[in-house]
Amino acid sequence: MNLYLSTSDTAINTLYTSSDGTVLYKTHTPTKLSGKTTTTISRAVPSDIPMREGESALEQIGEQRFALLAQIDWRLISPTIIRFGWGWYTKCVVHFRSMVFRVIKTSRNRVFTGPDGKEYKWILHNDSKLVTNDASQRPIAVYHRKHHGYFHPKREAFLEVLPQAEHMLDIVLITYVFVEKIRKENEEAAATV
Repeated sequence: MNLYLSTSDTAINTLYTSSDGTVLYKTHTPTKLSGKTTTTISRAVPSDIPMREGESALEQIGEQRFALLAQIDWRLISPTIIRFGWGWYTKCVVHFRSMVFRVIKTSRNRVFTGPDGKEYKWILHNDSKLVTNDASQRPIAVYHRKHHGYFHPKREAFLEVLPQAEHMLDIVLITYVFVEKIRKENEEAAATV
């Protein structure tokens, strides 16, 4: 499954659509001068699912309703926290292990344990990819940057989630948003040196 980004220069303020243009996810990160920012990741709710009594959609775009999937509290000093919740917060918090990439010191891989109990590793490069954190390093998802058509065929930016990971699509997207912000910050920092 491919998730196309409506805004290719940021993973934290965009719509994620399917190949037919259906909006599946939405991310929003308000700019704050205090340095404390929170990215809200929302998932589209199918129209045939009725709202529970007393429940309201987080947001609507046209007829499409969205519900809270997760929030990422970006921190400068203490570790960033990812909180999951479907309309309310659960006590599920994800912690990433960092692995220093030996060749490029500004690049780091991020390892997490998925809902299936297996470890996965995001490898942060130009096109970040998610692999199993074992000897096989089997691909799970790959981010493809936008191409403007100068040196490569023109295409929009998209996150390709391979069939073996579609059962944990929410987790793949949430962790992608987290690592892509870090990858982009590392890239910008390296460009200013």
